[in-house]
Amino acid sequence: MGPSSWRYFLRFLRYVRPYTGLLVLAVLGGVIKFTIPLLVPQVTRYLLDDVFLLTSMTPAQRFEQVLICTGALAAVFVFVYGPAVYVRHLCADKASHKAVFALRCDLFEKLLHMSSDFFVNNNSGQLVSRLVSDVQLAQNLVGSALTNTWMDMVAVGAILWFLNRLDLPTAAVALASFPLYIFFFRYCSGRIRNITTQIQEELAQMAGALNERIAANQLIQAFVREEMEARSFRRRSQQHFQTNMRRITLQGLNRPSQGY
Repeated sequence: MGPSSWRYFLRFLRYVRPYTGLLVLAVLGGVIKFTIPLLVPQVTRYLLDDVFLLTSMTPAQRFEQVLICTGALAAVFVFVYGPAVYVRHLCADKASHKAVFALRCDLFEKLLHMSSDFFVNNNSGQLVSRLVSDVQLAQNLVGSALTNTWMDMVAVGAILWFLNRLDLPTAAVALASFPLYIFFFRYCSGRIRNITTQIQEELAQMAGALNERIAANQLIQAFVREEMEARSFRRRSQQHFQTNMRRITLQGLNRPSQGY
């Protein structure tokens, strides 16, 4: 992001700061959500190496160890994993909705005090689109990006620790693909961000045009301009559709690298 983008981002964080506690709880819940499943391969390794392959243990002892391990895993998933997932999504959604509520109200109050020239140069449809659609995108930033960043950092550290405990060469092989992931992420993320900005602009323009055409519907019918307006709207929609297809293509290219 450029200097201006960072400045806007820091200004937006002022709306998020009062709900830091909720975000911390969301991050902790997310860390538990993504690290507890790593216990499954650890328990599996213990059962294979220290139970089933141990010739000194009787079948009854092995069965007892299996019951203890599976019961402990089930208890952890029921009493720790489930509540952690609940807390993660509840706190993240609460923080995002509260921040967006405050942002939208302040933005509307700011609009009310703008000069008449501002409303002459910006049609009402575009302003409504900014106030409703664009502000709503900030909710995803709070609910996903701000919490997922810290969750991913902790989860990557925990995964590396588990991989080193399992087998160091396997961990090295897994890390060998990491530069490729970073390359695809940097290649796609910037383009996706630019196309998303273009989609927002196109939506704002479409909203402004629709608002004007609907308000002037009687004039359009009086001058028999229905067909021309329909063709104009179809051109705008076609352009918006093609922009969305480009974003979907880039997101499709980015998903496999994230999965690996």
